[in-house]
Amino acid sequence: MAIQIDLKLKPCPFCGSEDIEVIDNSTDDEEDYILQCNGCDTAVIASNECMPEDLVGLIRHWNRRVNDGR
Repeated sequence: MAIQIDLKLKPCPFCGSEDIEVIDNSTDDEEDYILQCNGCDTAVIASNECMPEDLVGLIRHWNRRVNDGR
């Protein structure tokens, strides 16, 4: 199920598309989100063990760029 968010997502780092979908795959037991670019189908998945588990952390990960000074 796609959800609405209040945080601003940067465009896809691969194709530049701004058509990014937030998909909620959470269950009663755990949070699980996917950020997916509908331009090139790139996705980051919160259930991947190297990704943040919460939605805010996943969005911050998506928005991070190598040249953003962090």
